[in-house]
Amino acid sequence: MIIKSIDEIKNQLPNFQKVYPNIKVALESLTELRLKGNFTLHKEYGKYQTFNDYKVEIVIPILSFELPYVIDVDRQICPSYPHYYSDGRLCLETDVIILADYVLGFDLLNWMDKYVESYYFTYEYYMRYGEFPYGERKHGLDGIIESYIELLGVRNAQECYLIMQYILNYKYRGHNYCPCKSGKKLRNCHGDKMLPFYKYENLNDILKKDCNQIMEAFLRYERNTKKAK
Repeated sequence: MIIKSIDEIKNQLPNFQKVYPNIKVALESLTELRLKGNFTLHKEYGKYQTFNDYKVEIVIPILSFELPYVIDVDRQICPSYPHYYSDGRLCLETDVIILADYVLGFDLLNWMDKYVESYYFTYEYYMRYGEFPYGERKHGLDGIIESYIELLGVRNAQECYLIMQYILNYKYRGHNYCPCKSGKKLRNCHGDKMLPFYKYENLNDILKKDCNQIMEAFLRYERNTKKAK
């Protein structure tokens, strides 16, 4: 669970509202905290600058494996934008990338700047120039695999999956050979990238879920290939 108590977030609100004074608590319950209001986006990349207002609703689940998310309240984002869900949620990043950032504790202010503001700026830049300023994360399973390739520091999807399976099925032993098939010991290869998935239950849980999705997709592909023959 990423946020274990509502006080964990409420204690961060004074600093958060110094930066975002127009975003207020809209709903508080045992299972979630909702913040709602406007903020002014002021960012630049190269020669492009923006200074626009956006209205958002931030949903912060409590005692849940679900990550905080943002709803585009006034539907200011064009529905055709690639990273936008039909229910108005913003596709900020893959869950594992965000969770890896906050596995030691969720930082609302940092999350708002790093993921939410960056999302809106990327959207504006894309709508103006037809390209993404910082590169684009792929969708679906391709995006998930891409995220693990980045986090585990591997070269391709095959190495990525071998390491994911190893984490789920074997204990960490630095003297064991690395599952990437390099011939090196874990401690001298991908061991340091793998350790957080052993150390933090949240990361291990999401790796297990994502690994199952990858396997299910592979089995579907095999079944469809056999039918096509």
